[in-house]
Amino acid sequence: MCGFNNYLGINEEYDNVNKSMYFDNLEDVKQYSNEIICFYSDNDPYVKYEVEKDFADKIATEQVFIPNADF
Repeated sequence: MCGFNNYLGINEEYDNVNKSMYFDNLEDVKQYSNEIICFYSDNDPYVKYEVEKDFADKIATEQVFIPNADF
């Protein structure tokens, strides 16, 4: 899974490929795994920090924030 679930507008190519894989009930993911670790940063070139953090808050059992990650 990726933090840009339901995050459209990155660019047309991303949107066309990814929108068919999106789903709305992110919290349901937790019932399929005992551990979900989300890694995210504050300088992702495609997805804003707030969107990544919200995604991690919804599904992760553990979060790893990497400030100013090297992409």
